Amino acid sequence: MRSVLVAAAAGMELVSQTWTSDAKFTYDSTAIPSPTSTKITFALDVDTMDMYQFTVAEVDMPQYKVKSTSESTMIYNVADKKSYSNMKASTITGDQPPQEHASCTIADYPNMKDVQTVKKCFHDAIADVKPTSSEGGVDRYDYKMEGSGADGTTSMYLDSSNLIQKLHMDMKMPDPIKGQHVDIPTKDAKAEKPDASLFKPGNDWPKCDAAKEQPMPKDMPAALVAFAKCAGLDSPSQFII
Repeated sequence: MRSVLVAAAAGMELVSQTWTSDAKFTYDSTAIPSPTSTKITFALDVDTMDMYQFTVAEVDMPQYKVKSTSESTMIYNVADKKSYSNMKASTITGDQPPQEHASCTIADYPNMKDVQTVKKCFHDAIADVKPTSSEGGVDRYDYKMEGSGADGTTSMYLDSSNLIQKLHMDMKMPDPIKGQHVDIPTKDAKAEKPDASLFKPGNDWPKCDAAKEQPMPKDMPAALVAFAKCAGLDSPSQFII
């Protein structure tokens, strides 16, 4: 039996799932190099309200003889009342030895409610969310994002099984970025309960530092604000993505 959190009979549902993607990130400014390759692995468990995302990105700038590779892991664990972020990067310039960098941070949410309460908070927050459009059995949901000098739209596409088929984002941003465009078409999407080990830091992670607190973004969608307040998130911008 699949795990599912029903928001409304004809509205959005949150379903336990896993998928991968060959994503594409582009920027309006030529000063910002777009990744040559971006691969994403995603897992969501609605029984525990935990999320995992692993991203590998490569940037190749042959004109400067520079090539970099980065790996980042984001984990959101409601029972632990924490989110974890681990990143390592390697940059090669010409014939020089690789320059390595690694970092790890933990964000604590001491006032976060228990799993069942957080699940209900999410259910209530999206209960009235309806598709912007529907085509070929796929529903599209649009979210306006504004604040900190950036604004745009994020779109999520769900199929009839409530699996994410695609994520798309268009953002207008201050110089030097100017604009960012993200396409995340999913593949191998499955309605399944992910392995619980995904939602814990790996044994090979470096020592993690405390994440810096961030204020709630200005004009964050009302549904996300309602969820953050209900779930007891003091720094929702670190937890909600």
